[in-house]
Amino acid sequence: MKPNTRITCTWGASTAGSGSLSGYEIRYTANNGSSYTTVSTTIGTGTRTYSFTPQAIDGQQVIVQVRAKNSYGKYSSWGNFPAITIYTDGMSVGKVNSTIKHLRAYVKVGGQMKKINYIKVKVGGVMRNIDQYTPPAN
Repeated sequence: MKPNTRITCTWGASTAGSGSLSGYEIRYTANNGSSYTTVSTTIGTGTRTYSFTPQAIDGQQVIVQVRAKNSYGKYSSWGNFPAITIYTDGMSVGKVNSTIKHLRAYVKVGGQMKKINYIKVKVGGVMRNIDQYTPPAN
């Protein structure tokens, strides 16, 4: 998904275990769990859908988590939604230590964005991976 896109998460009803269900909390990470951003700690018991816009940049994966709270203040374990990859349209290459490097590229296939894993370039009649091409000095 593109940066600054609103997402909607939907989950099944939870049981309290002991006491009664008092609500849900939702959070996400965009750095593989190094830190989390709390979205809401006050989602009511009748709500099992929540929309928000995660703050993430190109190349990051957003993982959303939800958990239930009971009337005794005890929490369930976090439930994870599938990871969402953040991307921007297009392609970028860069020159790193005199070698052209493929940094990122996406193309739409069958209505879905797909990551391009490598780019080939023809140099002197020979096909090479762009990550292995050292351009001539100018």
